[in-house]
Amino acid sequence: MRRTLAPALLLSALLGAPHTPAAASESSYSPYAAIARPSRLLWGDTHLHTSFSTDAFGFGVRLNPDTAYRFAMGEVVTSSWGQRVRLARPLDFMVIADHAESLGIMQRVQDGDSALLRDDAAANWNRMLHGTPAQQAEFSAYFRDGQQRRAIFRKLTGLATPDLQLDIWRELLSTGERHNRPGQFTALFGYEWTAAPQGNNLHRVVLFRDGAER
Repeated sequence: MRRTLAPALLLSALLGAPHTPAAASESSYSPYAAIARPSRLLWGDTHLHTSFSTDAFGFGVRLNPDTAYRFAMGEVVTSSWGQRVRLARPLDFMVIADHAESLGIMQRVQDGDSALLRDDAAANWNRMLHGTPAQQAEFSAYFRDGQQRRAIFRKLTGLATPDLQLDIWRELLSTGERHNRPGQFTALFGYEWTAAPQGNNLHRVVLFRDGAER
């Protein structure tokens, strides 16, 4: 009994000791809690794909960045499947986060970029995209087959020269700046980094805080 009495008395003394609230101390536990923050709720999209993403293009998306921005700002646009559509409420901000790898290359193939169409595969895709409904359906079927889809990605990555990718990236920046409306609509810049080691999805959306001038 004597062995447990002293610890018991010590515990009782500790429990009964005066308690000093953390708020009363000079150092603050959370120095940012009292800082005023904007309280306006904004609505936006930080992960939008357009026809500049190869996978989105392969699965039927035909809306380019310009059309995507107009849609986000509340304009009526024609969807990839032919319907006239409009958001019930315009967005306050948006990030077009197309895949960095082979960015915009398939769109350029469809547009008939002469340098790209020197490649036999690219020229064939261009003919299919502008061909009969059956040929267009055949093109789309490529993307439902994993092996063929990977082969297309490898081909497009090979066609994506640094100069061409820089030209497409600058086109994206220019389009965003054209639609940016300070205080009304913010066009944020970004892209999706598409890593998939051993088939694991490690995709990450990268956002920039600066404008096109940086």
